[in-house]
Amino acid sequence: MAPNNPIQIMTSRPTQADVELVKHDLKVSGYRPIELIVDQYREECLNTPDEDDKYTETVREFIAAVIPYAWRIESICLRLRTVAPIDELVMIPAEQLQQVEKATFDLTWRQEVTQGIWRNFLQSPAIRSVKFYSGSPATFPHIPSLSRLHELEFASSKPISEVLCCLQNAPNLHTLRTYWISEDDGDLAKSGVLVELPHLQILNVRAVKPWLLTNRLGHLSSLRSLEILQDLPSDSGLVLQSVCDLLERSTGCQLESLHLIFQNLKDDDVICTIMDHALSACSNLTELILEVSFSHGYMTEAIVAKLTATGNEAIFPKLRVLSLGYCKLEDGYIYEMITSRQSSQSPLELLTLQLDKSCSERYRAELGRVLTDTGLNVVPSFI
Repeated sequence: MAPNNPIQIMTSRPTQADVELVKHDLKVSGYRPIELIVDQYREECLNTPDEDDKYTETVREFIAAVIPYAWRIESICLRLRTVAPIDELVMIPAEQLQQVEKATFDLTWRQEVTQGIWRNFLQSPAIRSVKFYSGSPATFPHIPSLSRLHELEFASSKPISEVLCCLQNAPNLHTLRTYWISEDDGDLAKSGVLVELPHLQILNVRAVKPWLLTNRLGHLSSLRSLEILQDLPSDSGLVLQSVCDLLERSTGCQLESLHLIFQNLKDDDVICTIMDHALSACSNLTELILEVSFSHGYMTEAIVAKLTATGNEAIFPKLRVLSLGYCKLEDGYIYEMITSRQSSQSPLELLTLQLDKSCSERYRAELGRVLTDTGLNVVPSFI
């Protein structure tokens, strides 16, 4: 094994034997970088009862075994459901954490501890990736190391103005994923100032009002993947218009993947419009996901007709993976779209469909016949 290959130190429910094993492995591992993972959200932990004192003490011993080797930590992930005794991590001098490249935190308790951990680990000159889901420091938008980040993923209930301030200080981001942005639009969001992220390639926004963020992003010339998830029923027209505007501002980007997931869809003309607007930015689109909650709407004939080929010509000519949420087979337009694209110069390779479970056996059999004729790989799910 290469001497610089990281050694992974991982636990969710450590035993005393695990503590002894970690002590041995670190002692004999030379100068190899360390990946430290304490993740109480792993599947095997989710249904466990509250931890007793013995378990808490074992977690403390596990972490304490790593601290003498803190200068080797390259990646740290702390996702804690309980008040684990990690105070010792706060006491590590920042100069011993100069190798930390990746930091993931989900800490919901003891603000003085979480603030100290943030302060220590995010000041590393090597930091490139930060993910946090709770417990972020009040000063996060102004941390100097933001300018070094290539990847940022966070869940936040802070006003959108604070989120935008954070992004203004992180101009080198390649990947941005956000969840549960507050509905408070804040002063900066109203100011008309656009945040420029010229290196951003992947943008995922999950929010009740995702347009509060997308409307404030400038020219994303490097964008390759865009995902917008409307978290609760709200105005899908505003969501779609903000995506249209963002793509128009991002001239020159070569989008390869577009995911639009709605809780409701009131106007199919809007989604048809976005496909028209997206053409210039999506000539290289290979993956398209359009989904809507089946209780609030479905993929209408007008939407699917946009994806139907005419002769050898089809919208998004490089499209190979298509997912459509909640379709009505009885209307027949799904078959037309499939057969037209498969006989054109823009055939699909994978099609995922959400179908009404009440659709008749006749139409299910018809879908099977179409698949046999075209050879397309279709993954149906009945809802």
